[in-house]
Amino acid sequence: MTARNLILTGLPRSGTTLVCALVDSLRDAVCLSEPDWQDAWPREMDDRRAYAERVRGDFARVRKMLAGGGEVADRRSSDGAAVTNYFPLASDGSRQPAYALQPFRRSGLSADFLLGMKQNAHYSCVLDEFAGHDDFTVIAIVRHPLATLRSWRSAKHLPISQGRLPAAERFWPELAAIAESTQDILLRQLQIYRVFCERYRALGAQIHLLRYEDVVSDVNSIAAICGGRDYVRAVDIKQNPVIAGDEEAVEIVRKVREYCAVACELYPELAR
Repeated sequence: MTARNLILTGLPRSGTTLVCALVDSLRDAVCLSEPDWQDAWPREMDDRRAYAERVRGDFARVRKMLAGGGEVADRRSSDGAAVTNYFPLASDGSRQPAYALQPFRRSGLSADFLLGMKQNAHYSCVLDEFAGHDDFTVIAIVRHPLATLRSWRSAKHLPISQGRLPAAERFWPELAAIAESTQDILLRQLQIYRVFCERYRALGAQIHLLRYEDVVSDVNSIAAICGGRDYVRAVDIKQNPVIAGDEEAVEIVRKVREYCAVACELYPELAR
């Protein structure tokens, strides 16, 4: 039986926003994209279990509100549709927000509707608190390291561009240590990629670990995990090719092979 609650997480800039939109487009389902009221929680709390319980309680609160016809704030496109990319790449190489925080409600939800919420670092830092529990399904998304790291390096407005993820560091000592490990930003980013993937791999069959590239090739994989629900809203899926061969790409691949064995396991072509 599919759980009524869905934790959606993954590497930052790995396609979790698109997967969130896919879940939100399913029959009798809602998926909220990085609820802003949760943003400060991992920074202001000291106990990881208490933090996980706060998230668990928030699912119950939001479910009750939406089932009763109420509204919550969510990141949505200007027309109210689920956003698929927060910061799309413009022709001049810049990234501008493609969403707005606005009131959201969905009529006609059943008592057992599927409620998903998406957070990357916020949920991954305590993912073992949700994995394997009957009341939560967990999906974690990874993406080819070349595409992921190039996105991180172009997102100058985000801490990940400097090899930091402050939202997860309090409850993830290994991640916090990366910030002090080296001045090499690319190497810090590679270590972040590694610890995320290793955490997902360690949880094994308790979670659904999916590659972004496989999801966009077969969106029905998401529907199957969510109990075989039908898609009732259209989602615009754009597959951006991985650009390789230039100097930066060569350096990234070289360091992936040297420092990130788990990436080569997830993407065997990198090992060749």
